[in-house]
Amino acid sequence: MQETEKDKERYKNDEYVSELAYYLGARTIIVFCIS
Repeated sequence: MQETEKDKERYKNDEYVSELAYYLGARTIIVFCIS
């Protein structure tokens, strides 16, 4: 049961990290294009 909770949390973290990376990447590209 504890391991399942840990896996759930890890999946949540991975999702957040990938979303953050996508957002930062998109922002960087936009700024680069505007400059």
